[in-house]
Amino acid sequence: MFTPGELDHLITIQRETLSDDGIGGQDVTLSNVVSDLWCKKRVLSGKELERYDQLSASSMCAFVIRYRDDLRADDRIISDGITYNIRHIRPFNIGR
Repeated sequence: MFTPGELDHLITIQRETLSDDGIGGQDVTLSNVVSDLWCKKRVLSGKELERYDQLSASSMCAFVIRYRDDLRADDRIISDGITYNIRHIRPFNIGR
């Protein structure tokens, strides 16, 4: 549970859409599902890995928002210029 005052972080949620490219193929474009959505952001874990002289970093965050029925697990979140893939959307009535 959270209080409305904890929703102190602004995010944008984007969705990929396919459009015809005019020569028989399709282009992938990104459109905003919602811009400037208030949320509570919690960093759950993070790691850096160096492999074959390449450094990669990843982090796992939880974003808590008010209920919306227009989001999908294949959408993505933009937070502070960083793109996060959505891995799970917890159903509204779970944990109540």
